[in-house]
Amino acid sequence: MFAGIPELFVILIVVFAAWHVVKAFNRIGSQTQPPRGGARGPRGPQQARPQARPMIEAEDLVNCRVCGTYIAASARHCGQANCPQPR
Repeated sequence: MFAGIPELFVILIVVFAAWHVVKAFNRIGSQTQPPRGGARGPRGPQQARPQARPMIEAEDLVNCRVCGTYIAASARHCGQANCPQPR
């Protein structure tokens, strides 16, 4: 049922060898691919900088006098039946 010391030793050697083989393949693969991230070098004319995202304007919230929830100032109705905001 349980493996003896020699069998455990063989299993450890196999796992250790497999780990080193995987490490070697990863090292070889990383040498053939261009580096990722910021080490790309200078940008050429074909690689323009991405456009900056437009700023999203924040909108003030107002407290509904009936239900007490905060809704956008430009909102028409908070959803309650007796809301004073126009529909």
